[in-house]
Amino acid sequence: MLREALGDAAVVELIDEFRLSNRALMDEIVNPQMPTSESLHRAVHSLKSSSAALGLMALSRLCANLELALRRDGSVETRAAIESLPELFTEAERWLLEQRPSLPTVA
Repeated sequence: MLREALGDAAVVELIDEFRLSNRALMDEIVNPQMPTSESLHRAVHSLKSSSAALGLMALSRLCANLELALRRDGSVETRAAIESLPELFTEAERWLLEQRPSLPTVA
């Protein structure tokens, strides 16, 4: 487990950084200001990778499916995946907070 390998402080930092940086990615995906297929794909790919790195496999799989839909220009699939992201991301954040060692929380 990460906690044994890295220690509590490093796990706290990983979780807090995931939450902060990936909230911005979520906003970029769900509410793009000037969407381009490249910027959307980059945000989805980053969220997929960071989710997988922390073991958030359901979120990572949804992002992988979204990447495929973007490549195929499957607008219906793309919309459905994007609409599913906020709820799954919230569940992932909740789980991470439950796993987080008791050290000060970053807002």
